[in-house]
Amino acid sequence: MLIANPTIIEILTASGWSAGRSVDISNWVSQLEDAGYEMNTMSLLVLSSLGGLTIHPDSSDSQVYSPSPIRFDPTLLKWLPRPLPWEYQLGTVLSPLGECYDDSSLLIGNDGRLYANWDSFMECLGENFEDSLCTLLLATKRGTRLKLQQST
Repeated sequence: MLIANPTIIEILTASGWSAGRSVDISNWVSQLEDAGYEMNTMSLLVLSSLGGLTIHPDSSDSQVYSPSPIRFDPTLLKWLPRPLPWEYQLGTVLSPLGECYDDSSLLIGNDGRLYANWDSFMECLGENFEDSLCTLLLATKRGTRLKLQQST
């Protein structure tokens, strides 16, 4: 997992992450696949490095909203239905990573983009994984709100 932003690295490190961190995710993967989820390559990479951590963002005056902790525990979502309509609309497999914004499912697409999902809407958090982390942890910008298009 390549992250270049020194502020993000500092926040992750303060929450227990290190560059060589590797956790066994086989139990999570098994539970989630049994629940009907597909685990994409990016989800496996991120969970191997960040799984089990709760990341606590710092507060600053330059933030556009007050960020909340990110919990990298994908089994928090195993009882929720797979977001197939969003996957079809976005053209990607969305794999669970955990929770963000206190009440949102955190999902990752094949390309590394993170998505926050509530019951009726989705937010794309960045152009790639690092940009998405910046949105969540630095809160200097908001994600892009997406609307589920009705199929005809």
